[in-house]
Amino acid sequence: ITSLGTLLFYPLLVSKVGILRSYQLMCLVLVVTGIIFPFNSDLAKVSPQPLIWFSVAIGVLLRTCCGEICYTNQYVITANSVPSELNGAMNGLASTLGSVGWSLGYVVVVFLFLYRLVFFIYSFLQKVLLLVVFCLAGV
Repeated sequence: ITSLGTLLFYPLLVSKVGILRSYQLMCLVLVVTGIIFPFNSDLAKVSPQPLIWFSVAIGVLLRTCCGEICYTNQYVITANSVPSELNGAMNGLASTLGSVGWSLGYVVVVFLFLYRLVFFIYSFLQKVLLLVVFCLAGV
């Protein structure tokens, strides 16, 4: 669905606002959805179930479509910024750096997730230990 949405939406967007402006717009949408999307879980407390699924679907669709458009625009801007005889080398360099960036991003996210998970487990065990101490002290 994301590829189909991007194929239909990307040419219209670029023809209306241009490559650079569409890149800036999609980066802005990515930042805004990145800030708002984690709060979807709070909707479960106040909203009916269909609204939660709808907001999650819209959030995922926006993030993936905007991500694909940003990625495409990066390659187009890179290809247009160098002379044609260096285009292959620049695309190879851009692809390499992009892959390294994606790889490092996942490594950093996994590290932060594991750090948070270990901190949560440590905090939980500390609370359980305190509860056991208080229960034994009251006996």
